[in-house]
Amino acid sequence: MKLKSLALYDLFSFKDSATEFDQLSDKILICGVNNDVGGMDSNGSGKTSIFNSIYWILYGKTLDKRESNEIVRRGEDGCLGSLTIGDYIIERQIGGGKELHILKDKKEIKGSTNTKTQEIINEILGCDYKAFKHSHYLSSDFSDAFIGKGTTPKERFEVFEKFIDSDMLNSCKKFCEDRIKELKEKKINLEGEYDAYNKIIEEGEDKEKIKHNLKIIVLELEKLEYRIIEINKNIKYMETVRDAWLKSQSNVKTIEKIEALKIQKIDLENEDIPDDCREELKLTSEKVASLAPSVVGKILSCPKCNAHLLFRENVLEVYNEKIVNEIKTQLNISRDRLRKLEADRLRRDSILSRIVQLENQIVSLEETISKDNEMVEFNETEYDDLKNRSYDLQKRMNELLVEKDITEREIERITKAKLFIKENKNKLNKLNEEMNKYSFWKDGFQNIKINRISSIIPLFESETNNILSNTFDCDMSVIFKTTRELKSGGIRNELNIYVNTSDEEMRSFESLSMGEQGRVAIAVTLARNTIFSEKSNLDFILIDELLDGLDATGQQFLVDIINNLSQQVLIISHSDTFKNHFTDNITVEKTNGVSNVVNS
Repeated sequence: MKLKSLALYDLFSFKDSATEFDQLSDKILICGVNNDVGGMDSNGSGKTSIFNSIYWILYGKTLDKRESNEIVRRGEDGCLGSLTIGDYIIERQIGGGKELHILKDKKEIKGSTNTKTQEIINEILGCDYKAFKHSHYLSSDFSDAFIGKGTTPKERFEVFEKFIDSDMLNSCKKFCEDRIKELKEKKINLEGEYDAYNKIIEEGEDKEKIKHNLKIIVLELEKLEYRIIEINKNIKYMETVRDAWLKSQSNVKTIEKIEALKIQKIDLENEDIPDDCREELKLTSEKVASLAPSVVGKILSCPKCNAHLLFRENVLEVYNEKIVNEIKTQLNISRDRLRKLEADRLRRDSILSRIVQLENQIVSLEETISKDNEMVEFNETEYDDLKNRSYDLQKRMNELLVEKDITEREIERITKAKLFIKENKNKLNKLNEEMNKYSFWKDGFQNIKINRISSIIPLFESETNNILSNTFDCDMSVIFKTTRELKSGGIRNELNIYVNTSDEEMRSFESLSMGEQGRVAIAVTLARNTIFSEKSNLDFILIDELLDGLDATGQQFLVDIINNLSQQVLIISHSDTFKNHFTDNITVEKTNGVSNVVNS
């Protein structure tokens, strides 16, 4: 695909400019005039911005790595660049909507995102931005060229990878590497378990010996169980004896209590119990009742004779003090007797009541005495000894049960370990075999890639040296080396470039003079373009000020080479002297900060 047209709107220093390349020949010289500086200098006119614009429209980047704010023309908010290349129109803009458009036959080819759209463009062009810069752009700034310091040997090697369609090989290699990593993780995990189980077998005792120990434990447990049963029988019998003894001891205590109560009863019965005085108490009470009224009343004086009168019970009688005093004496005697009789009655009733209570208690306790309980003997020391022996035996039995459980688990662990090792030994071998297989193919895919690249290198080297010899007629030859030995002993795949000079000295590219660097750079670029022309869909080369850095002989050689190329070539130069060497020329003229393309 060749460049057909380029339209720029507020892009770099261009305000509104269009160039129809398909109206011109395939060899186009671009010169510049900057009217904003004295001396009509071409520097700063905007001619290099044409190449930057083409590169930016295609890839969203600039050849000189400018920031996005340097792409839009000063004072403007956005910009647009439109490039017609082959059957496609590619437009890229900043501000004002979608950033990237692809048109073919007036129909838009859309990607879901700008990144996807860019991938479509790369596929249409047949190369990405790195490959374009290395194969379709040649600048006097060799530091950024394919063979300069700006490109590492590893990056040069990767350029060849892209041109030999190594994506499939890299994908296959990556698949093998991922599979090896996955298998390695499985192997590490399996080996970890394998070693752990091996350690169990190595550190554990012999399985048969452990089984023998288990038999001994089981036999001892059986004996202990029998002894515990016998002792528990004796303990149960002793507990029966103890219960009977406790009952007999209870009867003894009850009898002792009854005897004590009987003694209390006898003591009460032997006390001086007052006679029954209830009849006398009755008579005395009546006597007191009859005497009391005789001394109770109100003493009055007769109003006539002042005699003492006694008014009682509504009867007025003569008061006789002597008689009254006698009655009072009798009354007091009767009352004292009455009190004594009452006290005797209460004491008698209390003693008799207590005796009745004791008799009832004695009867009640006698009823609790079991007639069937005979007196038995119980040896508490012997009983405690049996209990202690039972406890010790049970404790030993529990210890043996724990030991039995540990032994059984140890046997189970060893059995499981041996089974695991038996089952997984083959699995480990298969993992190793599978890893070796993928390692073989990983190295194989890498070697295929390296071999394919290595098969191109001699042709690349030969083509470069032919251009140096036949076109520039110089005594230099280029040598390409695709491997470098590392200090660690390994080998790294990279593309290093060396130059043999006329004095047969092997030199680096950077040590050459500018003229020599120019010849080698041109030869390498043209040779690479020739070899990879079928891989890229682009049919043009951009040459930026390369002619200006060569001597007169070198300039003439390069002009001849350019005119003999079948591709479309755009050449930027400071000098108007080259206009006679190319059929078509365009001039980028800058006035008042705005650049425009003028066809000469």
